[in-house]
Amino acid sequence: MKKTVFTFALLLILGIGNSTAQTNEAKPFEGEIVSKVNSYQKVKTKLKTKNIIAKMIAGSIIKKNVDNNPDFYNGICTTTLLIKGSKIREHHGGKNSVTITQTDGNVTKTAIYYPYIKKGYYFTDAANNATGEGGTTIGGVTINQSKIEKTGEMMVDSYKCDVYKVKYELVSDTLDNHSVTNVHCEWAVIPDSVTAGKGNTPLAESRVLKSTSNIVVQSTSEMLNMDMQFNISSTLKKITMRPVDDSEFEIPADIKMVDINEKPKEMIKIIQENAKYLKKNGLWQEAPDEAPKIYDNLSEDWDY
Repeated sequence: MKKTVFTFALLLILGIGNSTAQTNEAKPFEGEIVSKVNSYQKVKTKLKTKNIIAKMIAGSIIKKNVDNNPDFYNGICTTTLLIKGSKIREHHGGKNSVTITQTDGNVTKTAIYYPYIKKGYYFTDAANNATGEGGTTIGGVTINQSKIEKTGEMMVDSYKCDVYKVKYELVSDTLDNHSVTNVHCEWAVIPDSVTAGKGNTPLAESRVLKSTSNIVVQSTSEMLNMDMQFNISSTLKKITMRPVDDSEFEIPADIKMVDINEKPKEMIKIIQENAKYLKKNGLWQEAPDEAPKIYDNLSEDWDY
């Protein structure tokens, strides 16, 4: 599956791509948002080849890099977002990872690093946005928006929010791989930050304070069928409007970064090394194997 589909979907559902208030009337939000996140992710794979040797080799690779992928975090953690214009920094407490996203014109650079092991990786995507009959294409991913519907209002902490239900589809074709991602979301957003209707990107730059998202990714190639299911719920713990210095988006000098556009195999190695370090030192707090409770009703007081 092309990394841009996976990354694009996760940035949307975690609110990283939907946290900046940018309208002509409203001043862009600058500051820090702390949220508590509950995530459940499951992967199913099926090899299509009938060649026994190829099946054994492919099965071993899938078990190592997909079924046991340490980047699929199941459990509860805290995330902290720093936002300044088009710059976004997210710290994921469960994986102790830092994600920095910066957009310059049509080019977006995403860098992810792990402070404990002092390693990370980055990649760039040129947007080259194009709108056609099939929807909007961004970085090779087609966004087919199906529905955005305002369903009501609610209070999140002391903030009055509008509630939206959003459904859309992401489609990507690369080499022999075809990937379709269906996303169903419910978001509580601050009203003056909504900019729905910007291209076909749903609520492209709204400030999300509480959300639940269900995602199904279906990927197929000549060798493999793969289904990935995600449920991610996020609720506000604290929001602080404050000046954010550009230095807060800098990567520490002692972090060794790798360009995975040039060395794609390094990404999974770094992710696995970080998970191994966390588990060895008793810092990995993933949920048990059984599926945790799924939180999919914004009106409930979530007890996680």
